[in-house]
Formats: sequence, structure tokens, C-alpha cells
Amino acid sequence: MKKYELIISRYLEKKLIINFTGIALVLCLIIFGNQFYIVGKESLKIGLYGNEIISFVFYKVARDLSLITILAFTGSILITFHKLNKTSEKIILHSCGIGNLDLFKSTSRLILIFFFAIFFLSNFISPWANQALEMSKNETTNRPSYLFFLEGQFQKFNDYTFYAKNVETNSDTQNAKNIFLFLNIDPVKFIYAKEGIKVIDKVTKDVILKLKNGTIYQTKNEMISSISNFESYDILLFENNFYKKNNIKTSIPGLSYENLLKNYTNEYKAEVFYRLSQPIFFLITSLVYIFIGKSNPRDKSNIHLIYGFMLFIANFNLILISKKWIEDGTIPVEIGYIIPNLISLVILLIYFFKFNSIKSHINVQ
Repeated sequence: MKKYELIISRYLEKKLIINFTGIALVLCLIIFGNQFYIVGKESLKIGLYGNEIISFVFYKVARDLSLITILAFTGSILITFHKLNKTSEKIILHSCGIGNLDLFKSTSRLILIFFFAIFFLSNFISPWANQALEMSKNETTNRPSYLFFLEGQFQKFNDYTFYAKNVETNSDTQNAKNIFLFLNIDPVKFIYAKEGIKVIDKVTKDVILKLKNGTIYQTKNEMISSISNFESYDILLFENNFYKKNNIKTSIPGLSYENLLKNYTNEYKAEVFYRLSQPIFFLITSLVYIFIGKSNPRDKSNIHLIYGFMLFIANFNLILISKKWIEDGTIPVEIGYIIPNLISLVILLIYFFKFNSIKSHINVQ
């Protein structure tokens, strides 16, 4: 690389990194704030603790890091080259014989670094974050301690409607007094117990209510058919399937490549396509943005930034559409890689054709 090319390369890389850092920081803050609100709202339903809310938000942001990086760096390219035109720096470079392809070569090292970073994020970090998020959510929603008795309120546990006049809480254990239970299946049962204790099985993590000194009223055809007293009676309030490994299943976005390739159906093909299409989309979009960043220094509008943003949205939505078509078996995977980047490829062909036409015209004269 010549000395002046090295200087230009370092200058552009510095500008790109500065703009990338600013855009990425803003996007991360927006996504973090949005996810914090969503997770905070969700925690009211599934009973998250403070540290769990932070971990949930972290996994969700980590899941979206590849898209954040793509948007931030391509946006950085668009803004950087747009500013080069506005300040006439790009015109000076073109006057010195440095064209768009030369500028791409000057930034190719940085683009290549981000290409491999996005490949790593989309193919390894995002699946890991999806799996960790799913496991954490399953563990939280199946947490035995979340089954909590409320004093003086009717609650639904398994098939039982529960009511206790008095409840004393001690860590994960709860003691209840004057307990009423209603089982609305055949045969219908009404159970009264003077006291009971909530116990969590150490092996299965099932929640069991151990009743003491009570009476069971069993009815049939709305008539009491039997009455029986008991000194102790155990009721399964919650069966914790999370700890039974045969019932734990990971969704497709959280699967590793090894598991995806074992069962290579259309849904698994679509997931592989989605992961691989992101770095390809990034590479082509980066090249296109170098070309469409051109603008008139006297023009005060930022229409090229709008064009770039619209192109990004259109192409990314085509990735999602192609993924859905691959899942449905409408198109083969090979066509799926072409469709999202078709607009960008057409734009590149137009610019290359235009560039060659101008060059030929100059040579003729």
C-alpha cells in the first residue's frame, strides 16, 4: 500500500470507528431501555428478582448484537461518506484519481474485521443468548418458590382452588392454618384442614401441600357421598417438569449448528440461512453505501441518508420474508441468499455501468 493510501485508509477508519461507536451506543441504550421495560413488565407475571431482570435484559441485548453491529457500522459508512461529500473531501479525492473502489479498498480491512465479527455474533453469540434466555425463563416460571400462598385469597394451584385464613412465611416454607381446598373434577372434593405446610421435594422439585387434621367431603350428583377424616394428607400442587430432562426442549433459534444439521428440515434450513445471510447482507450493504453516499456539497438535504435507511429496511425485511418462504418450502435456500440482496446488487450494477460509461467517454475524448 502506498503512503498516501495508508494515510487515507487510517483517516477513513478513524472516522468510521467514531461514527460507529456513537451509533452503536445510541442503539444499545434504546434497545436496553426498551427491553428493560418489557422484561420489567413481564416480571410481574413470572416473578423475576432484580438480578434476574438484569440477566434477562443482557441476554436479549446479546441476542440482537449482530443486528446492532450491522446497522451501526453500515450507518457509519453512510454518514462518513455523506460528510465527505458535504465537506468536498470526496471531490478532492476523486480529483486525485481516487474513486469509490479505491475508497472501498481503503476501508476493506475494517469492513473485513466487522464481517467476521458479525459472522461470529449471528452464528454463535445470538444462538447462545437465545438458549440462555429460554433456559432462564423456563427455570424462573417453574421455580417452586414462586408458588406462594396468599393469606385470605382464593388461588388456583393445579386442579385445586386454595384458600387459607392464616399464612406464615419462612424462606421457601409456608405454614397455613384453616385451609379450604376445592377439587372440581369427578368426584368433586371439598377439603378442610386445620393446618398445612408447603414442602418442596429435594429431588423432583415438586411442590407438595402436607395437610394435617382435616376432613374430606366427597360429592356425587351434587350430594355428599362420603365424609372421611384424616391426620395427614398430601396434595401435589405443582409438578416441576423443568427438572425432568426429557421434557426440556430448546427452540430452533437457540440450537447449535451441530443440532441444526442433524435434522435438516426446512425450518432448520431457514435458521441456518438467517444466520449466514446477516454477514453477507452486511458486506454488500457496506459496498452499496460507499456508492450512494455521494451528494452535492451545495445540497443541504440529507436525502441520501433516507435512501440508505429505506434500502436497509427493505433488504432486511426481504431476509425475513425469504426465511419464511424457506420454512414453507416455497423457495430453495440458494434463491433465498439472492432475494434480500437483489436491490443492492442492481444498484451496484448501475453504478459500475455508469462508472464504466464515464470512463469510456473520457478515454474517447
